[in-house]
Amino acid sequence: EVFGHRLVVRIERDGTEIHLGVLAVEAEAPPVRVRFHPNAPNPAAPSTVFRLELPRAGLVRLSVFDAAGRRRAVIFDGTLDAGAHAIPWSGDGETGSLPAGVYFYRFEAMDRVEKGKVVLVR
Repeated sequence: EVFGHRLVVRIERDGTEIHLGVLAVEAEAPPVRVRFHPNAPNPAAPSTVFRLELPRAGLVRLSVFDAAGRRRAVIFDGTLDAGAHAIPWSGDGETGSLPAGVYFYRFEAMDRVEKGKVVLVR
């Protein structure tokens, strides 16, 4: 798929390609509301990806806290465009690599807040 178009090809048994044409690919519409998805993989060994979808551009903040409620990392704090986004996290905190353990994340986007748990394995 290139620039919103997909080349349709048929592969013959002998390996030759027969080009059948080009299809226009519809762009996915942004979601109606903010959607958060659980991070994956979880446990994070050694990294994980947080995913969200935004209906319009807006401020997003993703923070990680330890079991005592202390903020250990701000993974993302800024503006994202409408659409789907993936935010990777390698287990780094504000003062370097965090030790293995259970952490809690807090996603804030527009008027929504989502909390969850992430297990970090080293």
